[in-house]
Amino acid sequence: EALRCRGGEERTPAGGRCVALPGQGEVVLANFGQMYKIQPDLLDAWCRALATNEKGVLWLLRFPESAVAGIEREFSARCSSKGVNASRLVLSTLLPAEEHIVAKGLADFALDT
Repeated sequence: EALRCRGGEERTPAGGRCVALPGQGEVVLANFGQMYKIQPDLLDAWCRALATNEKGVLWLLRFPESAVAGIEREFSARCSSKGVNASRLVLSTLLPAEEHIVAKGLADFALDT
C-alpha cells in the first residue's frame, strides 16, 4: 500500500511508495541516520528548531527498531517543554534503496548527527 507523498501524490517519481508527510507549507526536518547516533542534546536542538515553526515536523527512520521507543520518549519529554507536540515526530520504515533516495527529496532540510 502506498503512503501519501507531499502534494497528494501516492507514488514517488520513481514509482515507489512514499512516506506520510504534511502537505505544502510545512517544513520537514529529516535525519536518515541510525537512531543510536541521536544524542539527547542534539534532539533538544532539533526540538528548538521545531519550536520556531509551528507546522514543522521531524522525520526519522525507524532504524534500528529497538531504538524507537527511546527516541519517542525523549522527543516527547524534550519537545513538550518547548511547546512542540509529540505528534510532530514522523517515523518511517526503511525503503528499498531506489525509493529511499527519491523519498529523501521530500525533506526540506537534512539534519546530520
